[in-house]
Amino acid sequence: MAASTRLYEALSGETVQASSELQQAIAGDLPVPTTSIYSKSDGIVNWRTCILRLSATAENIEVRLASHVGLGVNPAALWAVADRLAQAEGHFKQFDRFGPFAIAYAPAEHAQSA
Repeated sequence: MAASTRLYEALSGETVQASSELQQAIAGDLPVPTTSIYSKSDGIVNWRTCILRLSATAENIEVRLASHVGLGVNPAALWAVADRLAQAEGHFKQFDRFGPFAIAYAPAEHAQSA
């Protein structure tokens, strides 16, 4: 049993079965548009754990040369967050890696599912 499962059970008082509804509910793709913004130079979180399975409403954006804490103040990361939040509800469009911070983003093909 994974440490995260034991922690969840201890904090929630619930038991997670091997094929429980809870596991099935959290195992699939999210039902809302989702963007993962990550950096391979994070230093705290392994970037491979940040990669989403690509779909019509899921994408990954790699910000180059950003630290774990630095992502929160990195202009390129903030630009990507603002761009994602500015989308109209129901009209998801993949992130355009051009603009003032284009050099800070890795090409989309580098952010494929692992």
